[in-house]
Amino acid sequence: MKRSIKKFFVALPVVVGLSFLPSLGNAANDKIAIIDSQELIEKSKAVQSIREQANKKLESLRKEATNKEKELKKKFDDLESNKRKLSKEAFEEGNEKIAKEAQEFQKESYEARMKIEKSSVEAMAKVEEAIFDIIKARSKKEKYSLVLSKLSTFYNDDSLDITDSVLAELDKVLPRVEVKFSK
Repeated sequence: MKRSIKKFFVALPVVVGLSFLPSLGNAANDKIAIIDSQELIEKSKAVQSIREQANKKLESLRKEATNKEKELKKKFDDLESNKRKLSKEAFEEGNEKIAKEAQEFQKESYEARMKIEKSSVEAMAKVEEAIFDIIKARSKKEKYSLVLSKLSTFYNDDSLDITDSVLAELDKVLPRVEVKFSK
């Protein structure tokens, strides 16, 4: 999820800036704005809701993994305690069965984590789209010629920073994003 967010905010100033490039001409009349993308991500209610939902799902997976680990350990301990009563082949067969069950659960857990990650990224796309729409509308309204990411500037006057107002509008327009976790 973080990689997608970083790609978006690295590309954001270029996309927004280039969309207004033809209007650049008279530098004295051009208006520039700055967005702190890190702050938008850290403070956005929508992003926080996505993280909370993903963390809840991941915690559920961790509990399931802990329970499965205990179950497999019990099976292995039972097999070990009956080792003398079983033939060598029966013991090895039981051991292989437990190992296969553990391997299958590990694979399922990995797939479940990847589904959570994918669902979170899809939800983040909604936030990214909303941010872009807000910045684009704000740029037209305020007649900004260029909107840059704070990450891509060495210095900017604080009066150019529109992060707080964009964040407020984002929280108003998109206070929560429902993450659609696939089964």
